[in-house]
Amino acid sequence: MKLHMLLITSICFSTILMGCVPAYKGVIYDKEIGIVTNQTAEINVISGRSNGGSTTTMAYIGNGVYMPISSGPSTSQWFGMDKQLILVQSLKNALINNHAYKNVAIGNTGNADANITIEFIRTHHQPDPHVYTFDVAMKATNSKSSITKRYHIKSEDTFLGAYFDNTTDAMNKASSKLISAIIDDLKPWISNTHQTISSTNPH
Repeated sequence: MKLHMLLITSICFSTILMGCVPAYKGVIYDKEIGIVTNQTAEINVISGRSNGGSTTTMAYIGNGVYMPISSGPSTSQWFGMDKQLILVQSLKNALINNHAYKNVAIGNTGNADANITIEFIRTHHQPDPHVYTFDVAMKATNSKSSITKRYHIKSEDTFLGAYFDNTTDAMNKASSKLISAIIDDLKPWISNTHQTISSTNPH
């Protein structure tokens, strides 16, 4: 009984904290890519379907009894185009800061050495606890070759792992996993098809 009440109290406390959640600002890629080029790239974004589950809060109805109340989906917590562009900006920063590309533009410039298309096929937000799932396709093309990859990313795989995550925590986890997966696939492609200056990051 004590464990049951502790769990309910934790849920209520977590619900209250949701109003204080910081805005999603993207993530920092803290690894070295290890490839340096003097080339340019452009990243194009295709936004598909974004959705989410209903949010449940615990309402106190007296005598130590709490009742779950569904408030429907919260569209502000969905990972839509606005947040997708922030994630892609994080990818751009990672590529530039690690000197994998001299410059990276978001959008079609028509004169970049490489074109990277990120298609967010579907993004889903599951509350209680917060878990984000991304289904994404990536295509990278230059004058020599192209690669196509698919990703299925979850911010957390277990209930306990996600239990104390707020929406921004969960978004950051999913974003970091996606960016790492994309860069892991881009590294050998860049190394094999681009004119590299160095194979070691200057930092």
